[in-house]
Amino acid sequence: MPTKVIMGGANDRGANNGGTQALPIKNNVLDTMNPVGARIHDLCGPLTLFYFQNHHGPDRVEELSRFADPGEDMPLTCPISGKPYVCVSQGLMAKGHGFRIFMYDPEPHNGVRWCGVLPDKSGSSQSVVMYALDLPEKEFQKFTKASDHLLIP
Repeated sequence: MPTKVIMGGANDRGANNGGTQALPIKNNVLDTMNPVGARIHDLCGPLTLFYFQNHHGPDRVEELSRFADPGEDMPLTCPISGKPYVCVSQGLMAKGHGFRIFMYDPEPHNGVRWCGVLPDKSGSSQSVVMYALDLPEKEFQKFTKASDHLLIP
């Protein structure tokens, strides 16, 4: 059975219309209240497409540019620090957390670090869904490269 791709992105925030074309919603509460979270959310669409095509995440955030819609401006940096987002091709993992981090903000803001994550569904035929998550910095510090974890099938 083929894997179904569902992704976050600029055109789906706040829209849930049963899988049909999402309605564009701009300047919503997420955009104005948390521009970092909104930008990470917007990049989860291209991040999902990259993962679906390559079976791993990008090494550099610039690799997501090829998944931008024609004419779309795809900022790849934090709107607060101006630093580029960090990508980890095999992801970051932590014991007790059911997801991998494939992209994250290079520095925390207000005690949290925004991340692009993929739930761990090893061996599952469920959908590939990347989403934005605001992780408390104390929890983020527990994550290490997935290659550092012993993976038992």
